[in-house]
Amino acid sequence: MAVEDTVGRTYGPFPVSVTRSRAADLIASTGDDPRRWDDVAPPSYAAVPVFVAAPAFFADPDVEAHTGALIHADQGFEWAAPMRYGDDLEVEGTVESARARGAMNFVSFTLDIRGDAGTVLTASSTFVMSAASDPPDEVADEPEPWVDAKGDDETPGRFDLPPAGGQLPPLAKSASRADLVRYAAATGDFNPIHWDHGAAGQRACPA
Repeated sequence: MAVEDTVGRTYGPFPVSVTRSRAADLIASTGDDPRRWDDVAPPSYAAVPVFVAAPAFFADPDVEAHTGALIHADQGFEWAAPMRYGDDLEVEGTVESARARGAMNFVSFTLDIRGDAGTVLTASSTFVMSAASDPPDEVADEPEPWVDAKGDDETPGRFDLPPAGGQLPPLAKSASRADLVRYAAATGDFNPIHWDHGAAGQRACPA
């Protein structure tokens, strides 16, 4: 069956808890200031429900054969309310569109994250996937960096919020391979191209 045949399918709802311990792991992995998030979870917590629902789509028998090479190409979030510690939410994912271009499949996957009072967060993901292919014999590559190697992080300061439609000021961030492993553990996103140097070189661009 083609991936296009999954358009309109839903996955879930699945439970999602907002916990301080998981938020602390996310804050540590992204270099955020923990003092900013005493009452509500940081925005990075939005990745958690994505990787509660998305694996159910990847494990769909009609999809699994097309996930040999998988790239999470784009991600967007829109908040209706903050995620507060102790909240018990649920997430449901829907395949909005899917199209094939040769061996590649481009999938738009949306999520609705709800609490007792209604929608807290909506998310949209773009996945690019194809069936498994043999990696090349040699991959032109940079030497693997040390596990803790990273650039400088900027800590956010206070600033006035921009008007509607405006942009927040840029914030320079860097992540080491250790940070990426911590982030994977906190979110459930264990795609090896994020944290395994060899997999990133050989599997990130499917043949």
